[in-house]
Amino acid sequence: AASTRIDPDSSFDWSQLATSSPEASEPPSRLATVRPFSQLPKKVVQALERHLTEQTFEAGQPLIRQGTPGDGLFVIEAGTVEISLKVAQGQRQLLGTSTAGEIIGEMALLTDELRTADVVARDSVRTLFLPKRAFEKAVAQHPIVSRMLTLLLADRLGQQGDRKSTRLNSSHIPLS
Repeated sequence: AASTRIDPDSSFDWSQLATSSPEASEPPSRLATVRPFSQLPKKVVQALERHLTEQTFEAGQPLIRQGTPGDGLFVIEAGTVEISLKVAQGQRQLLGTSTAGEIIGEMALLTDELRTADVVARDSVRTLFLPKRAFEKAVAQHPIVSRMLTLLLADRLGQQGDRKSTRLNSSHIPLS
């Protein structure tokens, strides 16, 4: 079995995880078009897709609430969500937004901790939801799934660190 060595100082090339590609005659699956799932072997994507459910949310409706157990992850298919933290007596700190093609909620699955932020639909949002049990089963059968999401999380945390570093080097430190 071949192993992939990843240089922690470089940006990860998701194509290093690919071991197969979709057949040209088959239309791509909904999950296979989303990075980093698009880089997983076809059989792994198919296994994950069997457990996906479509969920829709209207503007202002929460997808994830800070402090709740992680019951699954979402792949945004359409719309925009806002990610924020409760910081003090009803005040919120906006961390950012996510749009179509992005994954949210994976951190709680990987760490088995409570949700770290609120995620609320900014407009009409359509998602694919992967329940925690299905995720855990997929990881047990295909460890590459956990590796892929761990790398996604590390990349995301690295980007947050870059933003914090930029803020600290500026003349003021905004809260959002």
